[in-house]
Amino acid sequence: MMETILISLITFAATNIDDLIVQTIMYAQTMDRKDAMKIAIGRYIGTYLLLAVSILGIFGVSFLPDSVIGLLGFIPILLGIHSIIESRAQDHEEEKTSSFGKKAVFASAALTIANGADNVGVYIAAFSRFSVLELAAALILFFVLTAVFCWMCQKLAEQPLIRDAIAKYEKILVPAVLIILGIIILCESYL
Repeated sequence: MMETILISLITFAATNIDDLIVQTIMYAQTMDRKDAMKIAIGRYIGTYLLLAVSILGIFGVSFLPDSVIGLLGFIPILLGIHSIIESRAQDHEEEKTSSFGKKAVFASAALTIANGADNVGVYIAAFSRFSVLELAAALILFFVLTAVFCWMCQKLAEQPLIRDAIAKYEKILVPAVLIILGIIILCESYL
């Protein structure tokens, strides 16, 4: 069981480290605990959808070719464009709201899936040797680690230096990070 825990820990860390910046930026834009909870829920949805696809892959069910998975790069690009449009609309309003607003659950889940689609291959390779009990233990561990990851990102976002920098450059930083992330996903798949 220790080997299962170790493999799961390493797999989680390796496949989620690249989401640290995007997730921290999302938390820095939250206005209250309700917004932060929406981001965490979206993170869980995205993570477990990727894990579900991986489990199907373990059992030989692959329904999306790699070329289609690469198209998920358009999700962060579209969210980046949406962020630009939203920030321009907020310029004309007095009350500031989170850039992701009511769509925070969807945005968080979509970004998790788009940035993590390439993780499916890693999950399949790591978990294919596991028994059903070990796979269940890995899924439980991923649940706990996702909570820790969300907490870490939220704590990073609460640091005055980080929060102030994101607030100051939010109109440029958020769309730029999302669009660059989308381009990277597309390039990794097609170049």
